[in-house]
Amino acid sequence: MTDRTQASTVSSGRSGKTFAAGSKAALRTTAAAIALSLAASPLAAACLDSAASTPEITAQSFSSVDRAHAMRILQSEMMVAGLSCGAKPAYNAFALKYKATLVRNGDRLKKHYYAEYGAADGFKKLNTFVTRLANEASVRIAQYGHGYCEKAMARFDRLLSAPVEALDRYSTQFAMELGMEPTTPLVVQVAATSDDGCAVTDERVASTAE
Repeated sequence: MTDRTQASTVSSGRSGKTFAAGSKAALRTTAAAIALSLAASPLAAACLDSAASTPEITAQSFSSVDRAHAMRILQSEMMVAGLSCGAKPAYNAFALKYKATLVRNGDRLKKHYYAEYGAADGFKKLNTFVTRLANEASVRIAQYGHGYCEKAMARFDRLLSAPVEALDRYSTQFAMELGMEPTTPLVVQVAATSDDGCAVTDERVASTAE
């Protein structure tokens, strides 16, 4: 007989805001409770364990709005690097190469903020966000000094040699390296066993962590 018992674990994300350390713990606790309630079959439990025993955040965990923020993070970082590392020509080349993509991304962010907060407050919040990004990049320059500029120049080289369509993936990865995490709903990995082995899928569910 085919065993269709399912077990689940939280894979990433929660709606509305980034993770805090306590929230991650809460999500792990929630995942454990789900798994205990559903893993009636040892086969299903083993399948789940082989699929994913810990939450993992990847670029695919991010929504289109998350990725728009990530691209703005990278854009601000490169702008500050261009000004502070004597790399204005490199930044100008970056801005020219990705101009259409960056303009569309700026429009996407503006639309999101205006829809979320209204035109007046949305404009202020978006400007606050962009200003904060520049300030945080400046802090990193002060912290890492010449090493920061070396990495920035290597980043310019990669971006200027990459295809235009790679900017979305690259910027999301860069934002993840800075600690950005998804604001999308919880993704639960559902593992089901059958005679053919394990089948694992991602299912989005409502957030359970505040």
